Amino acid sequence: MGSSLIEQLRLVEDFRTKDGRRHPLWLVLVFVIMGTMNGYVGYRAWGDFVKRHRWALIKTFEIEKHGVPSYSTIRRVIMGVDFEKLVKIFKLYKIRTYALTKWQKSGLIKSIIH
Repeated sequence: MGSSLIEQLRLVEDFRTKDGRRHPLWLVLVFVIMGTMNGYVGYRAWGDFVKRHRWALIKTFEIEKHGVPSYSTIRRVIMGVDFEKLVKIFKLYKIRTYALTKWQKSGLIKSIIH
């Protein structure tokens, strides 16, 4: 199992039908997290964040076909995602990240690698 946040978010079950999936669920969740980390809170604010940083997000995440999600897409995703499962995945990610950082600081990682 991967340890990056994106790899962990890919594990969140997508509740949408195949026809209703223009943007991968993990991508919408990453945008919400990024927006929140930058002080944007709420559906409209997350939509504003995505709109404001549209070109940087498209370039960074190599988005080709549909561009970035709209405010209404973000809202539907957040309202429909299984929050308990999302929290569980995020918590596991944080525990792994914390443990890895702690091991790196202690020198344990270097001793395992070398």
